[in-house]
Amino acid sequence: GYIFVSAQRRCGEMEENMIDSLFIGNRDGGIVNTFSQVPSSSDPVVIIGLGGTGVDAISRLKTKLQRQIEPDNKNAVIENGDEPRYDHIKFLGIDADEDWLRYSRLTYEERLDVHNDNYEAIFDPYNLDALKNTKELQWMSIDYISQHLPPNPMGTGAYRQFGRWLTIASANNIEMRIAEVINQACTGLEGGELNVHIISGISGGMGGG
Repeated sequence: GYIFVSAQRRCGEMEENMIDSLFIGNRDGGIVNTFSQVPSSSDPVVIIGLGGTGVDAISRLKTKLQRQIEPDNKNAVIENGDEPRYDHIKFLGIDADEDWLRYSRLTYEERLDVHNDNYEAIFDPYNLDALKNTKELQWMSIDYISQHLPPNPMGTGAYRQFGRWLTIASANNIEMRIAEVINQACTGLEGGELNVHIISGISGGMGGG
């Protein structure tokens, strides 16, 4: 299953590779029928996918969006085959699996990898007492997690507590990237409602955590 969360905020409060062209066919196949596309809303939108399910969902949503919503550079897309551009609709996929992110069809700027290569050293038995005394980790079953660490740093091993720890450990970077995409979505707009949508799995480690 997955969970979809939306929020609104006033604009101005928070200041790789190109995706495959829809005109040559991608995993959903086909050519865009530009006559059936509808104009995009004048309000900025930020769509965040958490974990593998969330990243896959926004990757597919991005493909559907390009089929159904007119790009800001519609004439250039039709006449020159340019990449569709949506200046006020931004995506951000957050996951701990670098490979999953890389193959998601999100651009480099739309991806945030939060895996931690030092997790085994951090959860070394000699460090457990210090971790247990860390205020931010009082919710965590540190003894259990230390004995059930993922086999490699890519992913969470389906442990939600480990996914939550990765999120806390990367909180500053996550905050900075979300602020960046919000500012990008709001650039050039005055007023209007900023719509933020969060899509996440609820049964895995990263999104659920």
